[in-house]
Order: sequence, then C-alpha cells, then structure tokens
Amino acid sequence: MTLDRLGGKVEEGGRLFLEVLPVFLASLGFLMLMAPTAPFAKELGACESGAVRDVLAGHAILPSYAAGEMIQTPPLFWWAASLSVRVLGWTEAGVRAPSIVAGAVTCAVLYAWIAATLSRRAALWAAVALISCRYFADASRQPRMDEMLTMFLSGALVCLERTLAGKSYRRAGFAAAAAILMGLGTLTKGPLGVVLPGLTIVLLFGVRRRLIDLFSFQLMATFAAAFGIGLAWYWAAYRVGGSQFLRWQLANGLWQRFTGAAGACPHPFYYYLPHLLSGFLPWSLYLPALVAMMWLRRKSLPAEVTFAACWFVAIFGFFSSSGGK
Repeated sequence: MTLDRLGGKVEEGGRLFLEVLPVFLASLGFLMLMAPTAPFAKELGACESGAVRDVLAGHAILPSYAAGEMIQTPPLFWWAASLSVRVLGWTEAGVRAPSIVAGAVTCAVLYAWIAATLSRRAALWAAVALISCRYFADASRQPRMDEMLTMFLSGALVCLERTLAGKSYRRAGFAAAAAILMGLGTLTKGPLGVVLPGLTIVLLFGVRRRLIDLFSFQLMATFAAAFGIGLAWYWAAYRVGGSQFLRWQLANGLWQRFTGAAGACPHPFYYYLPHLLSGFLPWSLYLPALVAMMWLRRKSLPAEVTFAACWFVAIFGFFSSSGGK
C-alpha cells in the first residue's frame, strides 16, 4: 500500500469521524433529555442498584443483587455503572449512564457503517429511525445490560462484515476488533455475545453457499479469541461461586430460560412479531415495502444489505425459537 493511498484512507476516515461525532452527540443529548421518564420498575431498581453497591463494596468478580442472590449474567454492566456512579454520584442518571452512552454509540456505529458502505443519506435516516423507536429509546435508558449488549453486538457484526468484505491489509484489524467486541458482549450478557454473531455468519455463508468459509483460520481465530475473553471471567467466577454459580448462571439463567423450563416466561413462536411492529412504529410500516423491494432486487442487492438481512433473521429467529421469552 503506497503512502498516497494510506494518506487518502486516513483523510477519508477523518471526514467520517467528523460526521459520526455529531450523530453520537445528538443521540446522547436526546436520550439524556428523555432519561428521567424512562421506566424504572421497583424490581429493576432493587436488583440493579444492589449489584452496583456490591461492586462498589469490592465484590467485582461475582457481585450479588442482595444477600445470597448472585447476579444472573456477567458483570460488565455493573462495572460500568459503578464507575458512572463514582463520577456522577448515586443518582438515576449515574445508574442509567452506561445504557444511555451505549445507545448513542450504537446509533453512531450504524451511521458510520451505512455511510461508509451505502450512502450518507441512508445512514442518517437509519440513525434517526433507530433513535426514535420506542423499544430502542426505552432500552437505552434502562439501568440494565441490554443496551450495552446491543452496542457490542452491533460493533462486532459491523467489524465482521468489514472483515469479510475488506481488503487483506484491513481484515486483521477488523477481525481483532470483532473478537474484542464479542468478548465484551459475552462479559455483558453471557454467550449471546458470541452465539448471535456466529449465527449471523453461518446464515450468511449458507445463503451464499460458501459454508466451507466458516473454517477459515481468521474467522475461527476471531471467534476463539472472543470465547477466550468470556471464558476468563467464567473461570474466575467459578473460583468464587463454585458449583452454585454454574447451576444459577448456566442451568437456570441460560438453559431453563431458553427452553422455557419451569415456566420461564412461556410465549408462542410468533410472540415477538407484533411487538416488533408496534415497538418500531412508524418505521415498521415500511417493512412490507422493504421485503418486496429486497425480493424483486434479490439478484442485485448490495452485499451489505444481504448481511443486514442475515443479521436480522438470525437474531430475530434465535429469540423467537426460545421457549422462554
């Protein structure tokens, strides 16, 4: 790669950053203005605040919601909330800040990806549509880990797409970033941080009829590194919590909730569909036209659009197939 080309890439990246920054700041300001009206149920306040207090008390590896009730997911959100509370004080804003920032970063990531691959106009509309959806805005103001998981998954999937589409000299950097982000997603809400991107890639290669590419060294190394980041915490937590930790987090928190065993929020397969349509109004009204357009142009769709469709289908299908919703 010549110095002229390198300079051009740096300049292009600088221009994109200057465009992304206002998107991040505008999203951050919007969510901060709305934050006091976000739902803050009694259960959330007691559970999440209790875990933050336990981290501040020094139990960082395996904090508890209350005495004898250990957390049911990895603790990255509570680590972030503890730092936030240190800075902002013990206030609702302090506990909500990690989710608010994660929501704004997610909008910025979406804008940057679409602006770099499709068009700036499409990127702007995508960011506006995302931040104005009730589901997203609510999750971005909740004092819990869901929006942080969304941020890491979005960043990881964008980096994976760039790894697959990028030129050889850029793939290693994007692959490393994807591994770190999937690892952080695992530290936020467990194996979903690796499973959901993995399902997306499997579906993408299945659509392209290139399943053999799943076994490329770079892709396997990326997922192995992400798995290793998450496994480091699980090993440390096991040293602290022993077999009780494994039963609570893996058997109860993961397996029973996914299968719907023991009455864990059972709902039919189609449960999320009406909630998707209502929670993303008015933008969900465009979904029939979008599906029709993608079908009619299926042979000439940009690779990024195909990737986005696989991203949606993999994650929506995974949660719809869960017995406990």
